Amino acid sequence: MKIKPSLFLLLLSSSCMVSTLSRVYLTPDGGYKGIVVRIDKDVNQDHCHEIIKNIKSLFTAGSPILHSALSGRAYFSRVTIIVPPSWSEEKCNHSITTPTGNTPYKSTDILITPGTGLAGSIPYTVQSPGTGLAGSIPYTVQSKQCGEQGEKIIFTEHFFTAWNTTSTRWGQPAKLLVKEWAKYRYGVFDEFGFSGDRFYPNYFKSGGSIYPTGTTNAMLTGSWIYKNGSSLCDPTADQCYFRPEGPNKQITCSLNYVPFLATVTGWCDKDHAKSEIGPGKHNVLCQGRSVPDVIFAHSDFKTRTQRSVRLSQELVPVFDIVRQPLPKYVLLIETSRAMSGVWKWVRKATQNLIKYELPDNTEVAIVTFSSEAVVTHNLTPLTSERVRARLADTIPDSHNRLSRTDDRCVICAVKVAMDQVLRNREAGGHLIILTHGDKRTLSEDDEEILSEYDKYYNVRVSSVLLPMPGEAPLSYYNTIATHSGGRSRSLDLSASKMETLAALIDSLVEIIGVDTPDPSDLPVTVHHQAITRSQSWSSEGQFFIDRMLGRDTVFGIFVEDDEDHQIKSIKFTDEEGSVFGPYTKMSSI
Repeated sequence: MKIKPSLFLLLLSSSCMVSTLSRVYLTPDGGYKGIVVRIDKDVNQDHCHEIIKNIKSLFTAGSPILHSALSGRAYFSRVTIIVPPSWSEEKCNHSITTPTGNTPYKSTDILITPGTGLAGSIPYTVQSPGTGLAGSIPYTVQSKQCGEQGEKIIFTEHFFTAWNTTSTRWGQPAKLLVKEWAKYRYGVFDEFGFSGDRFYPNYFKSGGSIYPTGTTNAMLTGSWIYKNGSSLCDPTADQCYFRPEGPNKQITCSLNYVPFLATVTGWCDKDHAKSEIGPGKHNVLCQGRSVPDVIFAHSDFKTRTQRSVRLSQELVPVFDIVRQPLPKYVLLIETSRAMSGVWKWVRKATQNLIKYELPDNTEVAIVTFSSEAVVTHNLTPLTSERVRARLADTIPDSHNRLSRTDDRCVICAVKVAMDQVLRNREAGGHLIILTHGDKRTLSEDDEEILSEYDKYYNVRVSSVLLPMPGEAPLSYYNTIATHSGGRSRSLDLSASKMETLAALIDSLVEIIGVDTPDPSDLPVTVHHQAITRSQSWSSEGQFFIDRMLGRDTVFGIFVEDDEDHQIKSIKFTDEEGSVFGPYTKMSSI
């Protein structure tokens, strides 16, 4: 009897960060363009007009503040606001356009999240210093080292819908934008400490006295208070906060410490900072370098050392309001003779993608190619199981149906996809190329053409590469994927057949994940086991699902032979002894 190995996969929803390279750039005159502000799909559409209006106010007021703080080197020039696909012009009271080729809609520099959000990083507020951290304060997601760009800036919906409260509580909102922009773009950090924190305490001792951690140009006057606002707190024994008191007009820096003080207009360099500033986060992580020192070492300013004098009206940004396009996937599948050895697994993986992985109503097209390319199926929304099955069945069912030549013209497939499938519908386009990926697939001229498509039409380009043993995949596939916001994965075909199938499936799921704005909607594999049937007629295994996960859990079995897998049933037993199954009906890919 022939042994049939099987691969078990468990897929379920979990949080996972997916990021796309920022397209922000600095123009020769010092203007930042390519800034993307994305509004999360769960933000209340009823607040659309108010949110857009206040985003504009935030950047318009923040531009001259940034310009002044950077001694005239930069300002905000152009901002793209991305609204969810379902939002209407009527609700927003704004004209909403479809992104064009040069619209930077795929990345996210600033994300507007629903509700009031999580606790942000500021030691106190203007109105209620004793309340400590509060949810509506913006913050920057930073996981890299000093001087390296962050992941994104987070603002909450409440920050923009309670604008008067925001201004009263936090001071001038535009200063908070500039503060977070410096952290995000230049890789600087907050210049204060945190109550109870071992690494960045909010106080330090000097000469027998206790001082608040923070960078200023002069002594900040105030007192230590408890979180509830009561006074006489001892920071060495309790969780305390330092509350500035009085006008403190002598303080002119730093924005990363006390941005709410009216007289603070920039960051303290080493010549202006008071001699002792304490173990603030920036001071520790940047090893004593000042914020201006880190900022002006950034690549943005390597050729911009002189001040530029500009009128205030010249610093007002231009705003583009566009609707997030829904993804349109075009699968470009190589069908050369060289694919015959892996065709069974390519077909299974792509059919699994179409039948089970892609969200409902997603538009999908299939282009096959060898020496030339043809549209096997035009763009079709996945509206039902029948539609999914019909589309999946257009993929050649046997390696006997592949080309008789080894020609593999990837650029032919790209041209067909752009000219026949996505023409005048490029927004949201995502080309997924499945190919051997060796140097025969793309010439230098082909690479230039593909780069132009990315530049002009702003489509994503991803790839799953299946190089023959001993052949290296073309590095350009990774280059174009990184630049366009896609993913490129190269698989090891020396692995077992079922491991190859699993890797193909995982790669395709990861690729479509880049089009998922909400990370919590992304599936993650929590159990993966290869099983080869031996003498035993049954097999057992265990896996664990975190109680925070489990939404839309799917248990799948992938087999080498759809007809002769010899699997009779599947039964589950949880830790409390409850039995689910046996399940005997199985669908096939």
